Amino acid sequence: MNLALRTSHPRVDAAGAWLAAGLRRLARAYGAYAEARARAAAIRHLEALGDHTLRDIGLRRDQIPAAVRGGFAWW
Repeated sequence: MNLALRTSHPRVDAAGAWLAAGLRRLARAYGAYAEARARAAAIRHLEALGDHTLRDIGLRRDQIPAAVRGGFAWW
């Protein structure tokens, strides 16, 4: 086997590291985007409920965004 095929090159290693870092950033960005969409869908769903139903689960309309974000004290 040719020795050149078994050894790595610094530029190839650097390009691979750069590509891996870029893919990690892209995955984090997509995760944040998907989480924001899920939060928005949850807010829309809760806002579509009637006042009586919201009261039954212990929420007022002005508390919906905080409840979805997790900054709402349930006790």
